Amino acid sequence: IERGSISCRLHIRGKRIFSDLKLGDSVAVNGVCLTAAEIGNDVFVADVMAETLRRSSLGSLTAGSEVNLERAMAADGRFGGHIVSGHIDGTGTILDMRREDNAVWVTVQTSKEILRLIVEKGSIAIDGISLTVADLGASSFKVSIIPHTGEEVFRTSLFHVATIISSSGFQAEAFDYVGWGRAFWMPTILMMIVGGCTVSTAGGMKMMRVIVYLKYALREFRTFLHPHAVISIKFNGRIIHEQHIRRVMSYLVIYVIILIISCAAMTMFMDFDMTTAFGAIVSSFGNTGPALGELGPAGNFAAISAPAKWLLSFLMLVGRLEIFTVLFLFMPKAWRL
Repeated sequence: IERGSISCRLHIRGKRIFSDLKLGDSVAVNGVCLTAAEIGNDVFVADVMAETLRRSSLGSLTAGSEVNLERAMAADGRFGGHIVSGHIDGTGTILDMRREDNAVWVTVQTSKEILRLIVEKGSIAIDGISLTVADLGASSFKVSIIPHTGEEVFRTSLFHVATIISSSGFQAEAFDYVGWGRAFWMPTILMMIVGGCTVSTAGGMKMMRVIVYLKYALREFRTFLHPHAVISIKFNGRIIHEQHIRRVMSYLVIYVIILIISCAAMTMFMDFDMTTAFGAIVSSFGNTGPALGELGPAGNFAAISAPAKWLLSFLMLVGRLEIFTVLFLFMPKAWRL
């Protein structure tokens, strides 16, 4: 995003819309009709005027935000649903979302200037999505979202969790957890850290280690309350020996040390902000794929420097082979065997 004093230029990456996109063609971005001023490798640039920013939500976009893209419809196709012009009248605020059987009611508050243009059972486009006005109030209106939309959200969320934990590398069509906000990308980062099951090819700490960490913390708390008690840590009904617990805890310590050193290197010497650096390191350690910021699902790692790529590639190797395996290669005794 190139921001001016009261305007901006959007650099938007996409896939499907580029099959026959030409300079000067219209593209609806979150329902806002924009003109393709420049076209590159799966990227087009659009100029956004101050008036458009005032009347739409495009001003709140950040680098990595996911947007809905639609080409202009040809006149020889089926006119299903409503005809959306792409000329935006204003913005609103979601006040409430309430489920009713198989549908979801959404209440949107907006200005009186917008409300006077709305009629009950009439058509309205929200972020480019064509909807029907189900109810009209003095300061808000309501729309009812059909089950297909809710099912799509559930399937996308389930696929998102599965592909992150398993580090399979697949991506849903609407996968931009960075654009979804902190309530989504923070749990995503946590899933990258936890990783998959033990002995799986997924990266991260692995589920079993995390369970042992939690049980160890609980045992320390119980020991503090009962100093003379002898409390064992069990997994699947079997006692874990103290030697194995020490190894699991040392793995956590080394993981955190590598994370801190790598974050410091990327922020101090490679000109990354802390959020982007942390996300890239956790993602590489877990062999997940997308990270945070400009390296999120809407971006890629192509533009980062060679030293950063070498560092992240090394972390991918460490995450895939496990920390102790890689550290063993750097021990002199390993080469004398």
